[in-house]
Amino acid sequence: MIKKILTLFFLCYSINFTKSNIISGKITDTSGQPLSNVLIRAVNDKKLVEIYSKKNGEFSFPYTEGIISIFVEKDGFYGAGTSIFTKENSGSKKINLKLEKKNFFLSGSLANGINFIKNAKVDLYDVDKRKVIVSTTSNDEGFYNFSDLPFIKNAILKVNNHSSEVFSLNKDFANFNIFFNQKKEL
Repeated sequence: MIKKILTLFFLCYSINFTKSNIISGKITDTSGQPLSNVLIRAVNDKKLVEIYSKKNGEFSFPYTEGIISIFVEKDGFYGAGTSIFTKENSGSKKINLKLEKKNFFLSGSLANGINFIKNAKVDLYDVDKRKVIVSTTSNDEGFYNFSDLPFIKNAILKVNNHSSEVFSLNKDFANFNIFFNQKKEL
């Protein structure tokens, strides 16, 4: 009977005082705002773990002893990462990472096949948000330019009653030229 009680005591003692090997943290932008749905990749003991941050930017995953490399990425932001060394039963580890927003530029010319289209209003439109993000006007040579633009997954350019094909604004675009068909009159 005493042996059973001692066994139960030691079992409870070891369960209550064993440290959980959990890495947790928070992903924010450079202004401290939490970022949700950030892809987090961690390599530990030659195993890859892929998870996403929660709405509040928080994440957690278990680890084993050794080197852990963590890389995080989200569309429209520069990736970030870190590596840490952990020992067995070293308990919880906190890792907070900040992601910096990417900004892009978009420029080109408007033409109708014969002439440049000057002084035309050009709207950069976010299809998913259903709104104009920014507008500009082409110059006398039909040139337009946008700078310091955020990532837009589904964008179009609108000029007068015409729209470009949908594209992803995930890089810089130079010479994003738009040609309008010249209608021949009979």
